[in-house]
Amino acid sequence: LKMIVYGNSGVGKTTFGATAPKTLILSAEAGLLSIADKDVDVISIDTWKDLQEAFDYLKNGKHEYQTVVLDSLTELQKKHQDHLLQTTGHERLSMQSWGDNIQAMRKTCRAFRDLPMNVILISLATSESSENDGTASKTLALNGKSLANEVMGFMDLVGYMVAAESKDDKGETVTKRA
Repeated sequence: LKMIVYGNSGVGKTTFGATAPKTLILSAEAGLLSIADKDVDVISIDTWKDLQEAFDYLKNGKHEYQTVVLDSLTELQKKHQDHLLQTTGHERLSMQSWGDNIQAMRKTCRAFRDLPMNVILISLATSESSENDGTASKTLALNGKSLANEVMGFMDLVGYMVAAESKDDKGETVTKRA
């Protein structure tokens, strides 16, 4: 299974990813309280190099994991931007660096997708307005005009997750995730 799940913060994307078989979560975000009761392994991704090392580990195939979850692409893109700033010594990204960042995200998503295991990519969502008809839609919160659509196209399944509140038969509020 190659899939991407996106949505607003707190809707259950990480919890969903943790339900996959024999999961390793590569967490670029600090919020893992939602899966504290789950039996999943986590590698903290603090730098771009950490992500490269985790990928190499998974690619060598000498592990028991059946699923890898990248949590989240939004934060990983920021980690790569930090990597570029550190490498160049600049305070701001140049146009060339922005292009390098977008290309690195493309290559990273493809590389993980091509691993011989289940891959779940997680991303925050953002609203995107159409210039033609003024409608708004949700998409991946990634920099780069076409990057979000490209990444969604790399995957077999794309899911947008929302949390909705309803009342149970006792009149109590219940949050459901879909």
